[in-house]
Amino acid sequence: MKLKQLSTFIITTLFLASCGGSGSETDSNSGDSTTVNTDLIISDSVLLSFAFVGCNRIDRKDTANWAATDSSSANLNVLKRVMHEVMELDRQPDLFFFLGDIVLAETNLLRLNNELDHWVKLYNDTAQTGPMSATPSIEVVAVPGNHEMLT
Repeated sequence: MKLKQLSTFIITTLFLASCGGSGSETDSNSGDSTTVNTDLIISDSVLLSFAFVGCNRIDRKDTANWAATDSSSANLNVLKRVMHEVMELDRQPDLFFFLGDIVLAETNLLRLNNELDHWVKLYNDTAQTGPMSATPSIEVVAVPGNHEMLT
């Protein structure tokens, strides 16, 4: 159900971003009065960009080394690399989707809350994750996976 709502939101947002405007002109080549909406004719412009990453948690066998994950269970090396590479793009994304399984938790509410709290602290620590968390133009959207859903 949540995936359906997210899909509907994205499609609606894209539709609304591409609609509207009052600029128009008459097609003089055909001799008729067909109206062409010139606001929709944008040459090679990116209206909205996205980045997606998912399943950024460590392997279960690595849970003995919680210090390396800051108790978030995030794979720090991978997370740092992804965030730094996104920030180096010529056109940074408007929306950055984390597609679930950012923590291990899965069945324990206390552990889930602890790991998610530490993950947010990690994300907000620019010394760890680079300037992404300090860039307000990039909106982060966390989509829960099975590890965040207490199955």
